[in-house]
Parts: sequence; structure tokens; C-alpha cells
Amino acid sequence: MRLLLCILGTAEQIAAARSLINDKVNEEIEYKSRMEQSVGARSPRHGPKYLLSGPANSETNTSPEKEKLVPTGSDGLLEVNKKSQNW
Repeated sequence: MRLLLCILGTAEQIAAARSLINDKVNEEIEYKSRMEQSVGARSPRHGPKYLLSGPANSETNTSPEKEKLVPTGSDGLLEVNKKSQNW
């Protein structure tokens, strides 16, 4: 991408501005080059093991266990601890 700039000032100021702009452009080119190399060298990412299905991963399934809820009152309803903010 090319960008056209108009720099106004003394010859000294213009030279300083061109130098700073060239430095920043070169930094950006180097940064993009390093990022491309880094991305190219990465191995593909995998999701969490517990999301993978199949017989090979059934032994390593680390999904949370589900608790069976049983009514505790004589009316067949569950008691809820109103002080807890976890529900």
C-alpha cells in the first residue's frame, strides 16, 4: 500500500520527518515479517480434550460429573439455600 504525504517545513525538518517515517515503515515491515514467520511455524491448535469424541478419548474424558438432585422435603420439592449466590 502506498500513501502520499505532503511534508512542509525547512529542509532540515523535512529530512528529519522523512527519516522518522522511514524508520516506522521499516519497523512495520519487520514486525509483519516476524509475525508471518511465527504463524507459519505454529502447530495447529486443538480444542479441549473433553470435547473430542471417540473411543481413543473416552478414558481421558474430564467433563464435570453431574449430581442427581433428589427431593428432600415431604412435599417432594427441593430446598434451595437462599444465602448462596451460586444458583
